[in-house]
Amino acid sequence: MHAHHALLVYAQDLETAPIPQELKKQSADVLHYSYERLSIDHVRDLIRTSLQAPVEAQVRTFVIQAREIAVEGQHALLKLLEEPPRKAQFYVVLPRTAMILPTLRSRLMEAGIGQEAQQEESNFFHEFLSASQGDRLAQIAQMTKDKDQIWIDSILHGAEFYCAQDPLSNQALLSAVLFARSHIGSRGASVKMLLEEISLHL
Repeated sequence: MHAHHALLVYAQDLETAPIPQELKKQSADVLHYSYERLSIDHVRDLIRTSLQAPVEAQVRTFVIQAREIAVEGQHALLKLLEEPPRKAQFYVVLPRTAMILPTLRSRLMEAGIGQEAQQEESNFFHEFLSASQGDRLAQIAQMTKDKDQIWIDSILHGAEFYCAQDPLSNQALLSAVLFARSHIGSRGASVKMLLEEISLHL
């Protein structure tokens, strides 16, 4: 079992998630939680359960799968991971890479991305990167209008990896990506404008 107390993996479902096979089945010390939208109340319940001692193993492992995470839920989860129970380990399974706030993400160690999710993200970003500036802006307008979160997250994650290839030459792009990461989940934030700024620096 992994030594880190909180791990983040990307996958569409638990079956395809890149986690140890023994964690894909529930047991006395492997608990599964699946949510359409993880809320602050869900995290509060999780906190209470995580304080309980393991039954047989050295640690209790909590596998948390969510399609969405409310901002309030992310703040509550951050508090849990800042001071985690001594005998608890967490796997957070998300379908998209840009779902979480940078502060929460910093508390999680990325442990892998499912092959299907990785390929889909890569395709979206490379198509976007190879398009003209005008076509990119048209894509942004359409995808944000449709609220296509998978596409939006793919562009953000792809831009991050693009920056990582040459950080010195991509400082303006990196600033735009970090700004988008910090504000995209905020109430009233214009996803369209944040992505347009990223597009201009690509």
